Amino acid sequence: GPDTLHLMMSCSKSMTSALVGGAIVEGSLDSSQLITHYIPELAASGFAGATVQQALDMRVGVQFDEDYENLEGEWRDLEIATGWREPAADYVGPRDMLSYMQILTGSVGPHGGVFNYQSILTDVVGVCLERATDKSFLDLFAEKIWHPMGAEQDLVTIVDACGTAIFEGGFNCCLRDFARFGQLICNGGVASGQQLVPENWIDECRFPASELIEAFARSSDGELMPGYTYHNKWWIGDPVNGVMMALGIHGQTLYIDPGRDFVVAKFSSQPAHDDLDMMLNQVSAFQAILAFLER
Repeated sequence: GPDTLHLMMSCSKSMTSALVGGAIVEGSLDSSQLITHYIPELAASGFAGATVQQALDMRVGVQFDEDYENLEGEWRDLEIATGWREPAADYVGPRDMLSYMQILTGSVGPHGGVFNYQSILTDVVGVCLERATDKSFLDLFAEKIWHPMGAEQDLVTIVDACGTAIFEGGFNCCLRDFARFGQLICNGGVASGQQLVPENWIDECRFPASELIEAFARSSDGELMPGYTYHNKWWIGDPVNGVMMALGIHGQTLYIDPGRDFVVAKFSSQPAHDDLDMMLNQVSAFQAILAFLER
């Protein structure tokens, strides 16, 4: 119903991006800084030497397998560390997000290389933001975006054992507020006459540099999603016209075409983690609706 909260999965990443962008534009967070500048606890980890911007663009070479078919992948232990999943009786690993980040010491390639989707990088960015501003993400998000946007319901998130929000996929809201956030981005970051998200940040997300487009094209995702790219926690479905998408597993979607003033918000409970054919078909449906409206 209108007030039902629904898990938005990785669309949480794009909401995190909106607040991070404001902090970068105002100067409290420097995306060119090393991650370890804000989180020195990661100095001996696979994140060492990577920048905040590389984490924003999913181009950090840390070993972290997010293949949902691989039940031995690192993503499974992250779910335990962040409170998603109950541990097995013999589990002796970390029980909070930051402790888990510190044990990721492997590498799969250089930082700044090809696109490699790793949800933990958004958790890294969220912690960097909290360290840079000395405020909790949820307090900042409520103050700067959620309340002035006119949200009807609370945005809630799962948290780890230390109370840290799960930036990469733990957010829940009602569908109307999900759409309101999409309309905020579509309107260049303005709601009720207030500039809540910097317009130049949104434009930067919408129109990524050619180097980012090429880095995505060289990845395995680039082979499956030709014409797409990824920048600042947003999927860019059309880098020429700046069509943005927030995507979450099991079918969560925000489709935003600011140039044509068009937003689709969709929650789903699709049985498969990832269903690329269904996602692409849904995008075609959104575009068909838009074409009909424009006629």
